[in-house]
Amino acid sequence: AASQFQLTPFAAVVPHKNTPIRTWTEYHLSCHDAPSRFVYILSKGNRSRPYILPEDLAPLVQDVVETHPGLAFLKEAAEFHSRYVHTVIARIFYSVNRSWSGRITVSELRRSNLLQVIQLLEEEEDINQIMAYFSYEHFYVIYCKFWELDRDHDLLIDQNDLARHNDHALSLRMIERIFSGCVTRGGMKNRNMGPNGPRITYTDFVWFLLSEEDKSNPTAIEYWFRCMDLDGEVHSGISVETTTQRIQSTVHQFPNSQIHRDEFHQIVATCGFPVYWRAPLFNCTQHTPSGCVDGYKFVDFWKQ
Repeated sequence: AASQFQLTPFAAVVPHKNTPIRTWTEYHLSCHDAPSRFVYILSKGNRSRPYILPEDLAPLVQDVVETHPGLAFLKEAAEFHSRYVHTVIARIFYSVNRSWSGRITVSELRRSNLLQVIQLLEEEEDINQIMAYFSYEHFYVIYCKFWELDRDHDLLIDQNDLARHNDHALSLRMIERIFSGCVTRGGMKNRNMGPNGPRITYTDFVWFLLSEEDKSNPTAIEYWFRCMDLDGEVHSGISVETTTQRIQSTVHQFPNSQIHRDEFHQIVATCGFPVYWRAPLFNCTQHTPSGCVDGYKFVDFWKQ
């Protein structure tokens, strides 16, 4: 029997790129699980940006503030809205953004419990029972500690302010490291300078306090390691500069600094990597016509 309808090529029915239908179609074509859908939606369908920025989460958290029954008492305290929103976002990035990039990728989201916690918001009316990210009690403790240190209440604190934390429990050297940029995104770039030197933001303080309160957290471990890592060490006390010098010495042992694949295990060992990192590491540098790696180009790659 003849077909009652004629199939139309898919390309012919895709709407104009700016229509909601087009966005919905692309959403279903490109997103195959909840994390990828979440990132796609929060990035407003920008397929060239497969990650979430802090500001992308603000509408979601603000919606929680305005509609969750456990936060109904906040409706009349508008001055606390932005503080709560910033705290929740800082806590999310602290736990989920393990790369410290300031961008939550789909992979990081898949490895986290963020989407499960967001789902729990719909089911649990007591916001303080949701210990991860959204607890108002946790926010209140964090913000009060910051408020006590921020004497001029400009949402920035300097080294003298932080020194008063926990009855001056932190050493001056550790405080200097915290303000050096080693544990704040962007390092010293665009640091907020005040009359007493660099200052850190409320978000920076949230990361500090979370790391101070639970030192077993993976992010806390990295936080304090960065503070103690004065020279950018990479392996067991061997600095980047020392490792680079050792690689250069090894490279000089090869004729014309040309390293064949069968000999590349010596470079891998010098780098301090497992032997089976050999193939991907060998392929990181452009090969010569003879199939070797130019040792000098590999050193340049290593420095980068």
